[in-house]
Amino acid sequence: TVGGWLATRSAGLLSSRYGKFEDLVLSVRGVLGTGERFETPDRPFLGPDLAQLLMGSEGALCTFTAARLRVHPRPEARAFRAFDFQTVERGLAAVRRVLREGLRPAAVHLADPSALAFHAQPLEARARVAAAFLPALFTQVGTRLLSWPRLLGPLARLATRCRLVFVFEGDPGHADAEDRAAAAACLSLGANDLGEGPARAWFQERNDAAFRHARVFRSGALIDTLEVSAPWEHVLDVYQRVRAVMGALAVVLCEFGHATADGCSLSFHFITAGGPGDEVEAKLLSALGEQP
Repeated sequence: TVGGWLATRSAGLLSSRYGKFEDLVLSVRGVLGTGERFETPDRPFLGPDLAQLLMGSEGALCTFTAARLRVHPRPEARAFRAFDFQTVERGLAAVRRVLREGLRPAAVHLADPSALAFHAQPLEARARVAAAFLPALFTQVGTRLLSWPRLLGPLARLATRCRLVFVFEGDPGHADAEDRAAAAACLSLGANDLGEGPARAWFQERNDAAFRHARVFRSGALIDTLEVSAPWEHVLDVYQRVRAVMGALAVVLCEFGHATADGCSLSFHFITAGGPGDEVEAKLLSALGEQP
């Protein structure tokens, strides 16, 4: 809801083109904890912007009751393109180059090898078999394998292929021109052009990840998410350090998104066998070099 977007300072998958939610807010109305009502002036204006202070406070500072928002026309066309890269480093370099060249994709999504494998869909011909047998198989075998992340970690590192998806939108000529320019930049870095098919599939299924997480829970495993952001000069370092620490405890997946010319977000997913919370905490503290 709009109130939820305000309270959490939300960012959607199309933030690379349109900005985060606070970039779309002109003014807000609400109620303070004292019961006092307030209304901020429409942006832009001179002076401190109270709306920027209140957005993201998650109910601690106020309750939002109304907002005046900036809107964009519905795009006339969308251009989709997916690429495979041999390493995460190359994929990140491609994203950075595309943005530094002034292109404005609506959506940018880079899945590392583990995330690419986790979200891969079975071929249509095998879909019924997979749906019938894979959940039971994972319950019996997968959760046991997750008990040995130190074994799975090296196996996961054997896979290096990552997938980059771009979605460009606007008038048909503009979207097509940006798509071709992005393709040229990616190909110059050794990308394998997969065309629009995988990109359209990702966009169509972009909200399905939570349902896949639910299936992991039902299988008896644990999955949790950590989302952080970093400037470009530190993105790869953050990625490698988190994987180094958490790789001893869980299978680590990472997806990069919300990319701008300054940096991007890293959405980590940790999957491990179920167990008492204090046991997981003790293992985590041990991996961090601290005493439980």
